[in-house]
Amino acid sequence: MSKIKLTKKKKKVIIAIIIVVLILVIIGIAIKKKATKDAYVQQVAYLNMDWLAQEAGYEGVLSNEASQDIVLNTGDKVAQVFVTEGQQVKKGDPILEYDTESLKLKLETNKYIGESKAAKLEIAKRELEAYKNIVPDDSIHEPVEPVAIISPEQYLPEPAKGTGTADDPYIYSCTEATIVSGDVLNNLIDAGAYAVFGLYPNGDITAEPTMAWKFNGNQATRYDMNTYFTAVTRESYIPDYYMPEQGNAETYTTAEKNQMISSKTLEISKLETDIKQNKLEQESDQKKLDDSVVVAKIDGTVKYVGDLDTPETDGSAFIKIKNDKGGTLTGYLNEWGLNSLKVGDKVSVYSYESGMSTEAEVTEISEYPADSNTVPYSDGSTTSFYPFKAYLQDADGFRSGESVNISPNVSDGSTAIYLEKIYVRTDEDGQDYCMIDDGTGRLKKQIVTTVPVEKENEYLMITSGLTGEDLIAFPYGSTAFEGNKTTDVAPFSLF
Repeated sequence: MSKIKLTKKKKKVIIAIIIVVLILVIIGIAIKKKATKDAYVQQVAYLNMDWLAQEAGYEGVLSNEASQDIVLNTGDKVAQVFVTEGQQVKKGDPILEYDTESLKLKLETNKYIGESKAAKLEIAKRELEAYKNIVPDDSIHEPVEPVAIISPEQYLPEPAKGTGTADDPYIYSCTEATIVSGDVLNNLIDAGAYAVFGLYPNGDITAEPTMAWKFNGNQATRYDMNTYFTAVTRESYIPDYYMPEQGNAETYTTAEKNQMISSKTLEISKLETDIKQNKLEQESDQKKLDDSVVVAKIDGTVKYVGDLDTPETDGSAFIKIKNDKGGTLTGYLNEWGLNSLKVGDKVSVYSYESGMSTEAEVTEISEYPADSNTVPYSDGSTTSFYPFKAYLQDADGFRSGESVNISPNVSDGSTAIYLEKIYVRTDEDGQDYCMIDDGTGRLKKQIVTTVPVEKENEYLMITSGLTGEDLIAFPYGSTAFEGNKTTDVAPFSLF
């Protein structure tokens, strides 16, 4: 085989090409190194807004009498009661056992209801999108309003008595089906009138109503005139509508389109609330099924035991346990923080009056929201608040009836951590996380548990997953990825 001879000129060309390639490789490496910057990190302690400790958490009221109320929900059946009135019990003693077969049936029924409502919600959302895409034509006929279908048995009666003052409110004798419209409520507001929409035994308005909505026209905000409520429960009511026959049935005016969108939006809102409530009921039933024996949460005396054949399911206690030595806190969780506490959790209690602090244990969390009139710090918004109770083993130094601040304890018992929301992200699974140093100079994703700071919406309380010694990075931008190298920087210079 003959050898290929390279001329000096060709050799120079090849050497030049090699040099150029080497230079390009070196430049590329340099550019890559420059482009991949280190993630700046600093101690969480420097960013911890611990002054929020008294702003976070929940407001509560203290009673110097500790108690545990065992409340049965509609459909709950009790297989056996282990205690009698007057009996002394210790924390952990069995109190009653649920009928697991009826719980299984109730759980399956609720699952079906939840699936059915979820399907209705999906249909309603599609209908809403279709309404939004309607091109209105105001030239076809005069704007017409859909008419709500209210049956005669739902009509609001005339006031049975009263002059509309605080001492002599209008008394409306209602049934469970009675509907009150936003238009009627607005008239009461315009007049600054007081009213009671009550369910009276046998229609006797001199008796105490079994259910009632006490309306103060001086404090209420105006309602959309086309909204409707079940009078005695304040629950939103969405009637069916019909459109008066006028013009082309296939076209709609702007007013008609907007009304259809408004009605469908209300329907979706109610379905979402129903689904959320159904989910809570399923979780409650599953918990009862998993642990069918209810135990005492406090030491005390059984003060009341209901009738096993006709147990209370109206929200009143079936069994009551009391302890005169301890104390009970009643607080309220808003719907966004509902998962921030669970029965058995320890909470910190701070007295505004004396400055004393102590620890309590959560013993009950209601599955149902409280009436906004009973929530001491409700702002009148549509946010739901769920009552919970916590037990203080020793309430000495606290005054019965005083207001206190209740905040969740962090998982390791250390000082709470409060960070700006910008340091916390949520992944595709709905888990909150931060980006921190893994201890080897590399960035990692750290799952954390958070609680909203009710009065400071731009902050979150971290209850687990993070310590003051951890090195945290800003979780956005080109450097915020797992495995990236970290550089510790001076406080407050992450940006």
